[in-house]
Amino acid sequence: MLRHAAEMAAFAAVRAGELTVMTHRLVTAYREGRKAYPQRIANPYAGIGDRTVARMWRMGWRRAADDSRGIPSERERIERLAAEIDDLLE
Repeated sequence: MLRHAAEMAAFAAVRAGELTVMTHRLVTAYREGRKAYPQRIANPYAGIGDRTVARMWRMGWRRAADDSRGIPSERERIERLAAEIDDLLE
């Protein structure tokens, strides 16, 4: 019973909104940046790598939502990938 109570204490901290050791670094950087600079859009606590990863994550969710509405044809997917590659090479 004591072990269970000790494990639940860790979850209580998460429910209270406190950061834990297991909190992802993007979440930590976001929360700390919002506390320090609530008026800024760009988070100074996040490094360039963190911002890149966060952007890729958001784009992935957006693409997944778009794709779930209807599966594009193979031709459309090839055209989209070709356009993305061209954008990256520019």
